[in-house]
Amino acid sequence: MPQPAQKTVVFLKTHKTASSTFQNIIYRFGEKHNLTFAFPTRGNQFNYPQLFKRTFVAQHLHGNHVCYDIVCNHMRFLVEEVASVVKPNAMYLSIVRQPEKSFESGFYYFQNYAKAFRAAAKKSKGKDPLRTFLENPERFYVPSKQSAAYVKNPIAFDFGLDSNADVSSDTFRAELERVDAIFHLVMIADRFDESVILAKEMLHWDMDDIVYLSLNKRQVSSKTGNSTLQGTHPTLSKLIRRWNALDVALYDHFYNRFQRHVDAFGKERMRSEVDTLKKMCNIWRELCVEDEVEASKINEKMLKPYMPGVVKILGYRIKEGLDQDTREQCLRLLMPELKFHEMLFAKQQSHKGR
Repeated sequence: MPQPAQKTVVFLKTHKTASSTFQNIIYRFGEKHNLTFAFPTRGNQFNYPQLFKRTFVAQHLHGNHVCYDIVCNHMRFLVEEVASVVKPNAMYLSIVRQPEKSFESGFYYFQNYAKAFRAAAKKSKGKDPLRTFLENPERFYVPSKQSAAYVKNPIAFDFGLDSNADVSSDTFRAELERVDAIFHLVMIADRFDESVILAKEMLHWDMDDIVYLSLNKRQVSSKTGNSTLQGTHPTLSKLIRRWNALDVALYDHFYNRFQRHVDAFGKERMRSEVDTLKKMCNIWRELCVEDEVEASKINEKMLKPYMPGVVKILGYRIKEGLDQDTREQCLRLLMPELKFHEMLFAKQQSHKGR
């Protein structure tokens, strides 16, 4: 007998790891099944970079043990506090990405926010700021700064670990084992299709639930450094790995565990399901998407992604002439993170007031 769909989910949304695309899958599933989301009191992050507290949840009723179905906004993870706001037997998921890619992406994405990255860009006078930073990162890095969360081992930080720990220490190894025991699945952004297939399997969701289109992608441009790690300066990869040794250890650990999941699932079965998923994604893309363009060229407010400044973000223009039901489905598939969050938050708050 098929098992019922898992409807209590914690998704630790990490930075620059394709997490917005998977969050969209969760948002759509939650809305479809009328599930309750634990949303931040303000903005779309749980007082990041502070460790998560139950009081960060909007309209959390202290002492009444209000529990939600889904938590999937950015946070710095603290399991005891997270567990206190979700219903029992939640499934815990997260996602990691090859550190060379995630750190390089974050360097440009957060340049206007992270003082260390901004200082390196200024020092370089616009000429290869990433190299300028990586050749002497201690010159720019100030651990006490709030934005330091993005600057060194950002994925380890998101998991609630000490981002300045020694990677060879017993303390870090113990923390890694603790995190490993909490999360049922840590997906690999570099193998995203296989990741969502495994998530579907563990959550007992349908293939229709995991159809996606990539969100929050950067527009490729050598001027913003987007092609830095694609052959221009291969030594930067080593420098990134050295500076983010904890993230490398996390990635390697969860990549190996992920491969064991794939092996247990069955390679041929995985290949078949990935092929089906890709075909379904292409069908929806053909149905919904007029074209994929830089955010400033998108006129429809609900489809306009946030742009942090230096980086240009791509979004979608929806096809005209769709019937109302199809258009609503397409809107949710194409909707950027912040817009979807705002819509669901308003919808949930209006229901609470009844």
